[in-house]
Amino acid sequence: MPKRAKENAQAVAAASPLTERTHAYSDAPDLKMPTIAEIFGPGGALEKYMPEETTWTKPEGGMSIWVTLPPGFDAGELLIHVRERGVLFVPGRYFYQQSPQMNTLRLGFAGLDEKKIFRGVQTLSELLKIELRKRQRGARSESVSRVALV
Repeated sequence: MPKRAKENAQAVAAASPLTERTHAYSDAPDLKMPTIAEIFGPGGALEKYMPEETTWTKPEGGMSIWVTLPPGFDAGELLIHVRERGVLFVPGRYFYQQSPQMNTLRLGFAGLDEKKIFRGVQTLSELLKIELRKRQRGARSESVSRVALV
């Protein structure tokens, strides 16, 4: 690798929050950096806070999780409310070529520490639960199965 490219790569790595997090764990060998499966798997943030009617993909790696909200929800509408509280996600409709499923979303977590992830999921689930209580009657069901382009 040319010297300048190596210096640039080192500078980017040094400025990365993920690098800082890794260094914090490497300075204390008895601490273990949590894995994606530990944060989002059984007993993790989504299982702990999300309503039962919500489903998500099993985390095996990557930088995001696909979440399916209860039928009748519009992730785009939900985004407006959670954004006011500092939480962002991408509505799932942008990942469908045809017939988007409005009650889906892509929840990204790259570069976030465990506390921010838990806080974000908790905020998202609180608003979702409020909306669920409001919509208990009259929620339409989605009978057509669609595949997302994730």
